[in-house]
Amino acid sequence: MLGLVILGFGLVVILPVVAALRAVTYFNELSARSHALVMQGSQLSSEVELLGEQVIDMERSARQYQVLDELELVSLFAEKQSRLSDSLDRVATLARDADVQHKIDGIRDATTVITTALYNEPASSPALDDALTLLSELRLLADQVSRASRKHIAGQLNSLHETAYLARERLVLQMVALCLGTAVLAVLFTVLIVRPVRQTVSAIRQLGHGDLERPIDIGGPMELADLGGELEWLRRRLHGLDRTKARFMRQTSHEFKTSLASVLEGTELLVDGTTGDLNPLQAEVAVILKSNILQLQHLIDNLLCFDAREEMKEGLRRTRFSMQALLEEVHDNHRLSLVGKRINWQVDGTDIELHADRGRIRSVVDNLVSNAVKFSPNDGSIRIKIDNSESEVVVDVCDDGPGVPLEDQHRVFEPFYQGRKHLNGSVRGSGLGLAVAKECVEAHGGSLKLDSDTHSAGARFSFTVPAHGHA
Repeated sequence: MLGLVILGFGLVVILPVVAALRAVTYFNELSARSHALVMQGSQLSSEVELLGEQVIDMERSARQYQVLDELELVSLFAEKQSRLSDSLDRVATLARDADVQHKIDGIRDATTVITTALYNEPASSPALDDALTLLSELRLLADQVSRASRKHIAGQLNSLHETAYLARERLVLQMVALCLGTAVLAVLFTVLIVRPVRQTVSAIRQLGHGDLERPIDIGGPMELADLGGELEWLRRRLHGLDRTKARFMRQTSHEFKTSLASVLEGTELLVDGTTGDLNPLQAEVAVILKSNILQLQHLIDNLLCFDAREEMKEGLRRTRFSMQALLEEVHDNHRLSLVGKRINWQVDGTDIELHADRGRIRSVVDNLVSNAVKFSPNDGSIRIKIDNSESEVVVDVCDDGPGVPLEDQHRVFEPFYQGRKHLNGSVRGSGLGLAVAKECVEAHGGSLKLDSDTHSAGARFSFTVPAHGHA
């Protein structure tokens, strides 16, 4: 992962560095070219101005020779012609333009003709007059060289402006490409780093939620891939332990139920007097034995039901049944405890027909009533209220017990959690009743909750299930 992070940051940093270096190179080239053009223009302007002055000086010397007929003036003309030639060479080097070069060639030809005439013809000869007429053409050519040179410099400036404009456009495109490239790299490396981390978090949550069937496969950097391998090993290990536990619970519960069935059968014979009449004390002990055996059977049923919770949704066998008849069946199952503690049983609401898994709903009601009986005081009451609408059925189970302490309310539906306060009794609960009830209700697409806002004494549990069985 460290290498991946370094590579990502390296690429993200290199791109702007490369772009900045290219921009600096462009600007340096433009700056150097601009400086060279300024120097060239300045020198060319000076040379062209000097060229015009030299042409005028040469004309003056030629005219003076024609008037004074002194050979020193011819020598002076030749000297000025030599300096003019040097200036023309410098202008040709600076301008490097075909039009300028053509005008320079014209000036050279004209000066050659005039110089030849000055050396070969007398001052008053008509041939010299004809040659000196080229002086006006020489001035015209010098002026044309000046204009052509300025035009050349203007063309160079326009070319520089176009180059600067193109460089600016190219720089803008590079910045856009840089931003897009940086964004793509950021997203790419974020995905490469964050995706395996999220897979790891998801795998840990998968194990935490008890989903041990799906294999764990985490890619990405070597460290996270190794961690994914360890989590996969842990999943297989937990899956094996979970199957071993389930097999142990099924076998043990089956043995317990078989033994308890024999003990219950014998106890019922004693209670019914089939084996002979019992004195009052013996009959009371037999009733207590039967009640505790039924409670043990209820605990074992909860263990088996909780063990099969993963298959609960797929195993629902929906039928139509009367809710009132189911409540009467639960009442009969707890009759001995209700009578022994003189608890008043009260059912409010009209009878309804529910489309659900009758065994699961009976388990829910049985667990809620069992808790209500367990925590209700002598001479208390258990109130069951049924409300229904077109879409759902709501069943409330209330008792007159001590209620659920505030510190236990957020954990009452956790498996095996029995709270911090327990009632003394011959058989202690397993802490699975409410967890099993919640699983059964949620398998139907409903919900089970503890009403913690009630100001009345006791506990109030409410479960809601769809009226027509659409989970």
